Amino acid sequence: MTDGEARGECPLCGTTECPEVREASDPRFGLPGRFRVLWCPKCEVGSTHPRLTWAELQRYYPDAYDPYRGDTWLSGLSRVHRFLIAAEERFGAAATDRVRPGTLLDVGCGDGAYMAEMAQRGFTVTGVEISPLASKAVTKRGFPVVCGDFLSAILPREAFDVVTMNHYLEHCLDPRANLKKAHELLKEGGHLIVGVPNFSSWPSRHFGSHWSDLELPRHTFHFGPAGLVRLLEACEFRIQKIRHVATADAGSIATSLLVKSGKRTDTFVQRLYPFLHAVCYPLGIPLSLLRESAWIRVLSEKTKA
Repeated sequence: MTDGEARGECPLCGTTECPEVREASDPRFGLPGRFRVLWCPKCEVGSTHPRLTWAELQRYYPDAYDPYRGDTWLSGLSRVHRFLIAAEERFGAAATDRVRPGTLLDVGCGDGAYMAEMAQRGFTVTGVEISPLASKAVTKRGFPVVCGDFLSAILPREAFDVVTMNHYLEHCLDPRANLKKAHELLKEGGHLIVGVPNFSSWPSRHFGSHWSDLELPRHTFHFGPAGLVRLLEACEFRIQKIRHVATADAGSIATSLLVKSGKRTDTFVQRLYPFLHAVCYPLGIPLSLLRESAWIRVLSEKTKA
């Protein structure tokens, strides 16, 4: 433990004695370790402790991690489960991000599924992905991808109309540096779209340390709308819209119920998961209307430095 961690220090602003608000272990693979979330009242952002290096975090991203597996993992799912996933994609991020087609950089692009959807909408897409396995899946789809860390990636400045960060910012070790690099790569007036779990949501509050989107230690930072907006504005982005993603709530609630019961990896219960998912699906609409969804997407515009 570093001196900063001993003082409960926020890695973004250095505020000390940040209170502990959650404690949990890896809910997805059951890998060893107990992790705490400390909440910074100044930043309104949570951080995971102990702070791991990327080398230490790699063990928590095995090849079985879903975003790295391409479409192959879908073949093992039931027809009902595949239907629910298709519905989420139909009404999900790619279908509802209201930006004009142009050049798009998807940071942390995973297997390239979002890139494929945006390419169908007329975007010229490029991805950045740190996983070699996921990068190969993107290449198989026929899209260009830079395999490596986004902060180290060599990309042209002011070359993109849109930069997207789906399921990315909560995983990175330095959100501010990543947002500043996105600002450098965007054209004047270009758009940044950030999608993250909503730490301030009803599912987060209700399930607490059993909330599936807590994802410790893979999620190194934890954002609510207020903290994310503050960070984006500090990195010279103008907020245009905050959207609560109704289609994400069913999966978040259903999986959280399994985490709470200790049955997430139970083979028999996994067969029943699609039906639990379907039962939870109607909850997304009221949660979205109440601004309490488990996931948020923030559309912002680059302002002048």
